[in-house]
Amino acid sequence: DVYTGHQTEISIIIEKLNILSGHILVIGGLGTGKTTLLQWLEKNLKDKFETIYILRPPVRPDELIDLISATIAKKTNQTRKYSVYEFQELCKKYKRNILLLLDEAHEFKEEFEQFLRTLGDLPNIYLLMAGLPQAREKLKRDLPALFDRIVESILLGSLTQEETKELILKRIVNAGGKGLGPFSASAVDKIYDLSYGIPRGILKICDWVVTQAMRANKTYIDDKDINAYSEEVEAAKLQDFKNIKKEKTSHG
Repeated sequence: DVYTGHQTEISIIIEKLNILSGHILVIGGLGTGKTTLLQWLEKNLKDKFETIYILRPPVRPDELIDLISATIAKKTNQTRKYSVYEFQELCKKYKRNILLLLDEAHEFKEEFEQFLRTLGDLPNIYLLMAGLPQAREKLKRDLPALFDRIVESILLGSLTQEETKELILKRIVNAGGKGLGPFSASAVDKIYDLSYGIPRGILKICDWVVTQAMRANKTYIDDKDINAYSEEVEAAKLQDFKNIKKEKTSHG
C-alpha cells in the first residue's frame, strides 16, 4: 500500500521508529493528511510494532487503558479490567514494542496528558502524536517532561504538483478506472492551483467535478469544469455573507 505524498516526512518517521529513539509529533493544518498518515502507519508497521490507532483522545485515562489492554490481552489471554499499576506491568511484560498513534493532539485534556507522560516513560511504548500546529506549544507548555522526549517534530505541508497528480491517479485507480481517467492535464493543474496542494481540498474538488460531469453525461473534464467549482464556491460564500448581513439587519 503506497502512500501518496510526504515521502520525505514518512522516511524520517520510519527511520526514527526503526532505531526506537523516542516519541514523534506530526503537526499540520486542516486537511493536510495527518489522519490518513496515522492510519497508513498503523496498517504498515504491524510487523515491527503492536500498532494501536486512537482516533480521538479519550476523556479519562482508564478509557485508553481499556483500549490498549484489550488489544494486548487478546494475545496473552488475560482479558480483564486493569488498574494503572497492573496496566503498566502488563505493558512491561508484553514482548512487543507498542506504538500508539494518537490523533487530534491539540485536543488533549490535562488528565489525559498526565497519563501520557506515564505511558511515555514505559520502556516499550512509543507515542506518535498528530494534531494542528498549536499542539506543539500545548505539549511544550503543559507537558515539558514528555515534550523533551519528542525526538522529531514533523510539519505536514501541501503536496507538490506531481504529488497532486499522483493522488488523483490513485483515487481513480481505486475506483476501478485507468490513468487520469476523465481529467485533462490542464484540469489537474487547475485542481492543484485551487486546492493549494492540500489533500482534502484536492479530493473535494475532484468529487464535486466528477459528480457534475456524471449529471451532464460528460466523459471529459478540463480546466473550465474546474473553474465552475471555483465559481460555485464563491457563489456559496457570497450567499453566506448575504444571509449573515440579513440576520444582522433583522436583529438591528
